[in-house]
Amino acid sequence: MFVVTDVETTGVSVESERIVEIAAARLEPDGHGSAEVTGRFSSLVNPGRSIPARATQVHGITTGMVYDAPPEAEVLPRFREFLGDGVFTAHNLTFDEGFLGAALERQALPDLENDTLCTLRLARRLLPGLGSHKLGTLARFYELSAKGQHRAAGDVEITATVLQKFLRQLAFEHDVEQVEDVLSFQHKNYRQVCKPPKALRRLRAEVLPQVPHAPGVYFLKNKSGTTCYIGKARDLRRRVGSHFSGVESASKRQRRLVKATRDIEWKKTPGELDALLLESRRIKDEKPRFNRAGRRYRSRPFLRLDRSADFPRLSWRYRLDTEEDGEAEYFGPLRNREEAEELVETLGRFFRLRECEDERLRRGERCLHADIDRCPAPCENGHTPGGRSAYADAVAELRAFLCGRDDAALEKAEAKMQAASEQHDYERAAEERDALQRLERFFYRQERVGGPIRQYDAVLGMPRSEERAAALHVVRHGLHAATLTLEDARSPEARADVEAALAEHFDEDAASPSAFTKREAHEARLLQQWTYRRRADLGQVRWNGEALGALAGRVAKQLSNARKSVAAE
Repeated sequence: MFVVTDVETTGVSVESERIVEIAAARLEPDGHGSAEVTGRFSSLVNPGRSIPARATQVHGITTGMVYDAPPEAEVLPRFREFLGDGVFTAHNLTFDEGFLGAALERQALPDLENDTLCTLRLARRLLPGLGSHKLGTLARFYELSAKGQHRAAGDVEITATVLQKFLRQLAFEHDVEQVEDVLSFQHKNYRQVCKPPKALRRLRAEVLPQVPHAPGVYFLKNKSGTTCYIGKARDLRRRVGSHFSGVESASKRQRRLVKATRDIEWKKTPGELDALLLESRRIKDEKPRFNRAGRRYRSRPFLRLDRSADFPRLSWRYRLDTEEDGEAEYFGPLRNREEAEELVETLGRFFRLRECEDERLRRGERCLHADIDRCPAPCENGHTPGGRSAYADAVAELRAFLCGRDDAALEKAEAKMQAASEQHDYERAAEERDALQRLERFFYRQERVGGPIRQYDAVLGMPRSEERAAALHVVRHGLHAATLTLEDARSPEARADVEAALAEHFDEDAASPSAFTKREAHEARLLQQWTYRRRADLGQVRWNGEALGALAGRVAKQLSNARKSVAAE
């Protein structure tokens, strides 16, 4: 029988400080790695002195709370009776054992002669990869409620639960089930204890050394050969190795994954972006058990601006169709419908374009938005040259924002937020803050794209000074088309190599895709997110329909300048 015990005190010195609370719980083991709580003990203790504020800050016990509590002369005999011949168990046993021993000595009571178990010792041996073995850390690791922590009864409940988990782990991993074996286990050295399972040792010794230091996608397989997890990496060796190091301190899900893994496969890719896209496709195709996110393609909306209309309006749509839309331009893709609706509403307030349907505009019917000055009322003013010209200017300003070229709307949004705050209208200020954040997220992503999604044609490169090779990512019509590798980007022939490599992908007569499928919209968004995250290191050269020789020259120059910058750093 284990008796999990905890004491709260007036300080940390065994000689000069006193106990203010004792709590304990009995755990009856069944001899098969499990234990059940069969009894509890808890009592405040009057220390015969005031409790310092620094101690109260730790456990929350005040002098007033213990004023009518029994003294240790009454509490200790009752605790000893509860303890009986059970194993005296505590987290950081030295502290609790020291204070109880000093209290027993003051009361001229016999010393404790029970067997002892320190759960802190067990934690260090069973979870060597955990950075800290404090009780709070163990509670977070096992996802236990921290309610009542730092009070004796609360700490006892947490310690008892942790001990139950330790007993199951001892039985499963080390074949330790008897109380005597548990007591001796806490004193084993780390070399005897921390021997990983056979399957894990084989993966570390035989498979991991073969994994290359290269970007790619890896596949963790179970004993039947089924893929249970797919991941991507800039450095496969480092990323795959991280799954199999410090396993004891990993999350419960990660430990289950490692336990299920029996083999590792991988596929190298030309670059990090290729790995990101390949991972997305394979997860959606195979739907591995341990990949919880990204298991299906979602509909991604786009902002739509049709400049061929007499009075264009901003809207959003899931599907792109060039045959139906004519000169309509699409910007995005966006995260979801909510983001699309919020952006349309926010941009409508700032640029004051019409929001009515085409049929209502043709009938010349004035709407509510015109009445509240959210629209310049082209239904009434559109026949005048001044009204038509002012509307065209507003469309041009909106398009400049959508293309990531004019951030005047951000300045206007910030000014509105500041004005609301100065007027102490904090609810409106919060709304304006949220609108500003929406606009910023969209604008800075579009700043990299530079225009409508189907007009995004560019070459992305990320050279490194220590490597002669360079990877160039070709973006055509907003989608990743290919990754080209230059074996020697420093050579005088680099421009010719770039031109030859780009010839296959840049053809000014090639038509843009007539429609974006869910997969294409998803991958366009992945491309934009990756480009934005890597913007500090990633060079970008936009293609404007120029001759390939001129484009290749700009790419080679960008690579050279970027390499010099990296070398200088």
